[in-house]
Amino acid sequence: MKAFVTIFLLNLLTSIDNAIVVGGIAQKTRHNLYLIGALSAVLLTICRTALILGVLSIAGIAGFRIALGALVLIIAVRLSLVTAPDDRKEPSLLRLLCVIVVTDLALSLDNILSLSITARDPWVIGFAVLAGLVPLLTFLPLFVGVMSRLLWIQLLAAGFVGELGFDVMTDDKWLLPYMPTGWKEAALRTSVALLVILLGAWRMYRTRLRRRP
Repeated sequence: MKAFVTIFLLNLLTSIDNAIVVGGIAQKTRHNLYLIGALSAVLLTICRTALILGVLSIAGIAGFRIALGALVLIIAVRLSLVTAPDDRKEPSLLRLLCVIVVTDLALSLDNILSLSITARDPWVIGFAVLAGLVPLLTFLPLFVGVMSRLLWIQLLAAGFVGELGFDVMTDDKWLLPYMPTGWKEAALRTSVALLVILLGAWRMYRTRLRRRP
């Protein structure tokens, strides 16, 4: 029971934070948001459970975090593209789900791996993870609605994802010995987030200029 509660609470907190980012990814999609939330919850339950059980313990392999972080950086740049629906290509449902899963796992990777010593029963882990993911299904339409009205929140979310991608990359065994620590590390991570936000703001400004008569 203790293992269930621990995994549930950690995944609940992670899912609420991640739902904001997922809302930005799913913004203006024409796919049913409840379907996206339900499918994402199922896929993330499987992936998170596998990671906790150690089935996907490749996180410690040199180069894995670099590849994952690079994917997250690409997602951050695309997330920073704040435009009207007509200016964006509609991604397929499969592609959208893949982006959500990759981003979520990167956001949650360290917490997920730290839970590997909490429980070994796949059913306990699976149900606890699924219960923690319920907010992703319940509040996804709300987050998408907020993103659609307050575009600056999407820019901030993109910056956060970009900083996360950089952080994941620098934790890799190949890069970790060469990375600065303390305030220098914080300055680098902040710089990456600001670059992503400024890139999105610049592209939004250019889009508005093109629309002027």
